[in-house]
Amino acid sequence: MVEKIYFNADIVTVDDNNPSAQAVYIKDGIIVAVGSEEEILKYKSDATTVINLCGKTLIPGFIDPHGHVGMYGLVTKKFPQLSPPPIGNVMNFDNLIVEMKKNLPKYKRDNGIFVGWGYDDSIIDEKAHPTREILDKISTEVPVACVHASGHIGVLNSKALEVIGYDENTPNPAGGVIRRYPDSNKPNGILEESAIMNILFETFNVTPKEAIKYHLAGVDDYLKAGYTTIQEGATSPQILQLCKDIADAGLYKLDVVAYPLNDFEITEGIDSEKVKYNNNFRIGGAKYLLDGSPQGRTAWMSKPYNMPPKDADANYVAYPIHTDEEVYEYFKTCVENNLQVLVHCNGDQASEQMITQYKKVLKDTGCTKDLRPVMIHAQTVRKDQLERMAKIGIIPSIYTSHINYWGDCHVQSFGEERGSNVSPMGWALEYGIKPTIHQDPPFLPPNMLHAMWAAVNRVTRSGRVIAKDQRITALEALKAATIYGARQYFEENEKGSIEVGKRADFVILNKNPLKVDPMDINDISVLQTIKDGITVSRK
Repeated sequence: MVEKIYFNADIVTVDDNNPSAQAVYIKDGIIVAVGSEEEILKYKSDATTVINLCGKTLIPGFIDPHGHVGMYGLVTKKFPQLSPPPIGNVMNFDNLIVEMKKNLPKYKRDNGIFVGWGYDDSIIDEKAHPTREILDKISTEVPVACVHASGHIGVLNSKALEVIGYDENTPNPAGGVIRRYPDSNKPNGILEESAIMNILFETFNVTPKEAIKYHLAGVDDYLKAGYTTIQEGATSPQILQLCKDIADAGLYKLDVVAYPLNDFEITEGIDSEKVKYNNNFRIGGAKYLLDGSPQGRTAWMSKPYNMPPKDADANYVAYPIHTDEEVYEYFKTCVENNLQVLVHCNGDQASEQMITQYKKVLKDTGCTKDLRPVMIHAQTVRKDQLERMAKIGIIPSIYTSHINYWGDCHVQSFGEERGSNVSPMGWALEYGIKPTIHQDPPFLPPNMLHAMWAAVNRVTRSGRVIAKDQRITALEALKAATIYGARQYFEENEKGSIEVGKRADFVILNKNPLKVDPMDINDISVLQTIKDGITVSRK
């Protein structure tokens, strides 16, 4: 039996019935008592480890409502990083070429395409995607690909296009675009959505030993950032097997929930509410994509972009990935099998497709079960849509860090009103919704404090504040990062707040995010992460 008391702490419980405390007593990973130092120290015995936090802040462990841990370790630990500051240092095509060439000697010909990750056309000097000619400067002999920061666009050099068989006779795949040279069918190397997704990730050839190494290195980043529950949010059969192997070996130090992408065979027999963890791993439901990326200008909108992609016409709204009929059938299968579904929607027309088709399925099936469907990203979801989502129980998981990283870009792309109201946490709370917030690793690093900071302050890269009325309080942001995340997973009775009977999943911070200046939330440090009463990461 393991007993611990944490005392002399500034405890934020996110329990409305007992919002703050000074000490907590845990036994065998479960919270037994929460209260004042005087109350809790009475539980002390010879078997109790007593830990003085010296006034530091204790909060519930962060719960990641959307991310891709299976990709995160691979693309951040194995591939050259092409992101601009503050993540990387690539600010132009020359930087990109240098970074890729620097890593080229590590490339092995049996490892498929040589991949770089994270360039951002909205930030770099050229304000454009590189083309096959730019990547040919890296190599004409080695197949090379550079993936956009959104993960929804990629660029291939001439050799890579040859390897995958894309040429002037290759048609656009359903839900994707092969960009061409003007007045020509010849691919210029830039591929959108399914055109890149259908082929690129199948080329990531790593050994089983390497896959485990990179995966666990990625998990370690989550632990250092204070996460105690994370997600594999678009699970392929290969990644599912990897996660199961790691779980079977007892190597997970936190909880991982998987959502297979488009594959009902994997989810057969799964019930979102009833499935239990096996060595910290479980399948939570299904995942579906309806559109692309706002910063990549492939998010499906109801009204034209103010600044469409180069060569697109003035009526450009991007495009769907699936027809209404396909979406209806997918949702119907989920509902009939008691499956929670996570649905990628960045554009407001994709949001409309989800709301309309899910509501239709509920009506046609007569389902009244609380399945908690989740709208992932919800970047440009409208106020009227959130009102309807509240009525049928759709949870928005909002990509709040977009406000900071790409808010300026969205104002350019969508105009002042639409662009400023991205990541509308204020509207969601207005309708009584309990939204969650995420950072979608590997597209941004796991950093829930940044996601909270962005939701509270709504400051863009240029320093402007967009849609002040959408700002929320630090407590609301902390709830979105903890108890609301637990609710999204049907785990609010076990996790997400510091309450008696719940699991002892904690984060120790050097400062209290509810007491610092809101602009300083992003500067708070995670000192320790505690999972089921055991310290799993320490600064």
